[in-house]
Amino acid sequence: MADGTALKQKQAMDENGFYSDIISSSAVCTIMCDSIQFDEHERKFTYYGTQLIKRRTRDIRRSMVTTGYIESVPRTRNNPHGLLITGWRTLENRDLDY
Repeated sequence: MADGTALKQKQAMDENGFYSDIISSSAVCTIMCDSIQFDEHERKFTYYGTQLIKRRTRDIRRSMVTTGYIESVPRTRNNPHGLLITGWRTLENRDLDY
């Protein structure tokens, strides 16, 4: 579960054609977690990962770094862990040279 910051990021990706490009090219996307840093006092996380986009013509590997905060909220059927991501933003999403 996430607040409006994640929705804004998704809408920006929609506007830039990210999802339609993935679908129209029959691409398969995989995100692999490299590591997560978590500051318990601030409840701030930084996520480091690698994204692999496989297309018929070529594969693209991208570096991803995101950050945000974890807030405790009441547990529900749709949120059994009772956690909400707030202030989420992408710090890096770039192609890797191999």
